[in-house]
Amino acid sequence: MKVIGDRVSILKKDDLLSVVILPIKDNKKVWLMFFWLMAWTVCGFIVLANYFKVTDQNTKIFIIVYLAFWLYFEYKIAKVFVWRRSGKEKLWISEARKNSGI
Repeated sequence: MKVIGDRVSILKKDDLLSVVILPIKDNKKVWLMFFWLMAWTVCGFIVLANYFKVTDQNTKIFIIVYLAFWLYFEYKIAKVFVWRRSGKEKLWISEARKNSGI
């Protein structure tokens, strides 16, 4: 096994090449991202709770559009947070698959 830095490792066996890439482990940034994600989530739920109190139709449409953007960014930051906390990428290249045309 060959290690490139502290994040990338390469293993080459007979007909298999394996590459593993780990995320950067900076606990301070992961905690900051966690707190930002929690604050973003709370803000979205506050806006959602106020949707049911609003009577003006234009304001309701604005809140729906706002929540659509909020949900998109909620998904993106949650995905990044999970990757930073416990993710890794694995890539396997096999000689058998390369020769079979797949």
